[in-house]
Amino acid sequence: MRIRQITGNKKKYLPLLLIGDEQESMIDRYLNCGDMFGMFNGEEIIAEIVITNEGGGTYEIKNIAVASGYRKKGYARRMVNFTEQFYTPYLFRLKAGTAETVEMDTFYRHLGFEAKGRIENFFTDNYDHPIIECGIYLKDMIYYEKDFPHHINYSQHLSRRLHSHDIIGLYHLALNDVKLHHLLFQLIGNENKRAATNAAWVFSRLSEKVQDIFTGQQRQQLQNIAAETKNDTLCRLLLTIILNVSKSSRNTLSDGLFLEFCLHNISNSQRPSGIRVLCLKLAYEISRNYTEIQEELQQTIALIESGPLSPSLTSACTNILKAMQKNKT
Repeated sequence: MRIRQITGNKKKYLPLLLIGDEQESMIDRYLNCGDMFGMFNGEEIIAEIVITNEGGGTYEIKNIAVASGYRKKGYARRMVNFTEQFYTPYLFRLKAGTAETVEMDTFYRHLGFEAKGRIENFFTDNYDHPIIECGIYLKDMIYYEKDFPHHINYSQHLSRRLHSHDIIGLYHLALNDVKLHHLLFQLIGNENKRAATNAAWVFSRLSEKVQDIFTGQQRQQLQNIAAETKNDTLCRLLLTIILNVSKSSRNTLSDGLFLEFCLHNISNSQRPSGIRVLCLKLAYEISRNYTEIQEELQQTIALIESGPLSPSLTSACTNILKAMQKNKT
């Protein structure tokens, strides 16, 4: 038996999902935004669990089911244990809302959960048919919670290889944690490039959601690091952050040295296309209120269009020229 994450075509497993939650419209509320894991016996799925990230280190079990013929073998418990390990060290609390039955109460208490509350009339208000389990007509949902100790050495943790779910976990922790913001920012300038890159990866997501995430001095530091680093991945992430931040009217870019850096990289065919595209967009942001800079940017675009360009760079040039023309009118 092996457990793996299911990232695409989750509805393929709808028959099993309906064992855990018997109304498809309710499943649709969380399936796409949640992480789904399946236990497989060869190619046959025999158990599944769907987890959502509720923010601040809290995750919730939305759906858990075991196929007929495989029950009473401890597979549901294995699915819960697997997800607890998967989300470590970002998991501070795991929640589960379920039916008010002796079977469910025993299952969750044996896993270390405690009953914390109820949502009255949840099943009668949200389902279009009566829900009956273990011969009981269900009305209220019971919430169970399990807390986990919070001990993370972030400097050490970000120095190792991280995956997308690690970054998402850190992102949710950092959304409302000013101290973690400060630590992550310090790590961006770290000599350990893996730690710096991972910290920048988290901020590239944060900067999409949080305005005024940096002070003016911090934005200047990001520009300096982006201009100086030899690491293309770190440079690309930092440019992404700077671009996201610049889209706020209160964070207007106006740095002459950074403009020179952008124009140089736009013209440098040896740089990756992703970096050249970001520099092009940033140069446009800087030039918005300066006619002479827009003219210089147009000249730079004309120069690079005389040579071979990647599709992404060609598209960026076209869109920016259109935007500049629209601004004139």
